[in-house]
Amino acid sequence: MPRKREMEAIKMSIDKLKRIVWRLREANDTKQYHLKEVRLAIMNEVGLSERTIKKYIKILKEAGQLQRLGRWQFKDIAGLL
Repeated sequence: MPRKREMEAIKMSIDKLKRIVWRLREANDTKQYHLKEVRLAIMNEVGLSERTIKKYIKILKEAGQLQRLGRWQFKDIAGLL
């Protein structure tokens, strides 16, 4: 059973993902995003580190939130996170 501290960390991470998705949807209504838009949303919400940006792109893809369309394009494939 996760401890209270671990549960808070998980909740904060989910909130960060929700804010990233919200920023993407606010910036573009077509649900198709360029890599620059995805990176900018992550940088605004989480941090500027290249490692952090790659980590959150990977998490969003694994969570079923984003799908790669091409080398530089992503598509929002889910409803709300």
